[in-house]
Amino acid sequence: EGTLAKRTDAQLMTMKTVWNTATARMEPSEPDKHFDWVEATETKGFRVEAFRPNSKTKPYAGSFTFVAPCLTVLDITINAKKNTKLIQVNWSVPVTPTKMRFIYWFFRNAVVSINRIPGFNRAFRWSSDKIIDQDVAMLGGQQVRLDQGARPWNSAVSADTGGVL
Repeated sequence: EGTLAKRTDAQLMTMKTVWNTATARMEPSEPDKHFDWVEATETKGFRVEAFRPNSKTKPYAGSFTFVAPCLTVLDITINAKKNTKLIQVNWSVPVTPTKMRFIYWFFRNAVVSINRIPGFNRAFRWSSDKIIDQDVAMLGGQQVRLDQGARPWNSAVSADTGGVL
């Protein structure tokens, strides 16, 4: 079980590639600031969008953008009608062949008044660090299983978007 969501209650999410400059050269069908930046800097990257096909209230889950070699942007729509979002920006900067420095920021335009509660930022940071540590442990376990010959599942589930949705 995860920190914020029960993985046993997870539902399948579908993924759609919006653009990809790394392999099968694709361009977005509408303007995209991330794509424009990737093109201008001649780097490689991709963007995918996630959907919940079984949800009648929140079918769109958000998007994920990767720009080589170390930038990822997770853009989650909390409420489409109010245009509220949670955006997570990560930099995984290699420091040595076996280590990296992980830098992340969270941006949100929902419930911003909660920042005035004493200790909230510390609690948020603790929770974020706990989730990241769990993800690292899970990814390590997945890599061990892949090295042992397990087949990759190649799909995301709604529990992976966390409890904010």
